[in-house]
Amino acid sequence: MIYLIRSHECIDSVYTDGAYDTKRCRQYISHRQAHAVIPPRKNARIWKDTKAYSQERNELLRTIKRLGRTLWK
Repeated sequence: MIYLIRSHECIDSVYTDGAYDTKRCRQYISHRQAHAVIPPRKNARIWKDTKAYSQERNELLRTIKRLGRTLWK
């Protein structure tokens, strides 16, 4: 769960580990108009919805598949 102490502050990016690779976290970060920098889990699958945060994550998964996880990191 992501907790923000001051909800009126502007947030540019949120950096977390793969444990936060959930729709709920990405939706909250997107709602705050911030950029999510979250590596997908190793067993991640493409999300079928058309939300912007889902499409961004799906593109990241495609890039990892194309380059390999080690090179991507």
